[in-house]
This record gives sequence, C-alpha cells and structure tokens, in this order.
Amino acid sequence: MTNFVLRKDYYDQAADKKGLDRYTLLQTELAKKAYKLNDETEAMNLLGQVAGRNWPNDDENCITTHSVIYNLTKKTAFWVTNEHYQEPAYHYHFAFK
Repeated sequence: MTNFVLRKDYYDQAADKKGLDRYTLLQTELAKKAYKLNDETEAMNLLGQVAGRNWPNDDENCITTHSVIYNLTKKTAFWVTNEHYQEPAYHYHFAFK
C-alpha cells in the first residue's frame, strides 16, 4: 500500500526529501497494526491521513491526485481521486480477471 514513489534510492538524493515524512508516518502506522489491515476502507483511510493537501509542509503544490488500494487476493482496486476520501461520488471500484 502506497501513494509514494517506490523507486530504489528515490528519496536519497533530494536535500529536503519531499514526501518522506508522509511515507515514514504511513510505515509507522502500518507497523502498529503488524502490517495487516482489516479491509480496503481502512487502507484508504490510512492513505487519507498522509494525503498531500492537508499535510503540514512548505510545498504549496503538494496534492495527492490518485490513491489506489489493490487487493491482490480478490483482484480488485479501490481508487479515490483528488483526495475526496469522504465523498463516495469520487470512489471507484474495479474488478480484474
């Protein structure tokens, strides 16, 4: 589960490491739950906690455009656009074969 760049060493070169603080909080919260969440909604709520728009930082352009939870067991995806976590009209659910 992530809404961050996962490329190896991506955050190592940036002087201010934009986004690393959000990633660290996400990892901390997941560790508290032994990396096991009850469902996709709980996972999306966690992504909402670290969304860019309301995160206290100096980056005025920081916004989370897409948040997606992939359930690899069920082969489904839960997608929320533009940080509309509490607005069902912006929630999309997909099933894959």
